[in-house]
Amino acid sequence: MAVAKLHIVGQVGWWNDADSLTEDILYQCNNQQPESIEATISSKGGSAYEGLIMSSALRRFGCNVTTKAYGICASAATQIFAAGDVRITTADTLFNVHFPYSPEARGTAEDLRREADSLEQLQNLYAERYAARCGNTPEFWLDIMRADKMMTAAE
Repeated sequence: MAVAKLHIVGQVGWWNDADSLTEDILYQCNNQQPESIEATISSKGGSAYEGLIMSSALRRFGCNVTTKAYGICASAATQIFAAGDVRITTADTLFNVHFPYSPEARGTAEDLRREADSLEQLQNLYAERYAARCGNTPEFWLDIMRADKMMTAAE
């Protein structure tokens, strides 16, 4: 049984090189044609868009996905963790989910309104995905995201 083992450590993409890690995941999985994927994650997060893309990339192969978090799994990395059919963590792993933000927001009032609309759409999609993969309602996850606090796996 071919198992693709991925290690997602450190920053999840970023605005100037966001595609590299997703490309690595897709390359490894396409070449291995895995029957299952094991993704180990230790990350403070990074690009909100890249977290969404990476979680979709893990799911697109139609095989069993196991995600394992240790240390910290925050921000965009939580979307990747939630992609697992089986999710494993240690008792001392810290999680943080929050509303996505854009460090590059600049421009005219219209530009900023469009960016705000995009961020709101992204936060709602994140909440829907957390609800679908981890349980509870999107509203529950929006409240958790609004709180923006570190949590243990037990929480």
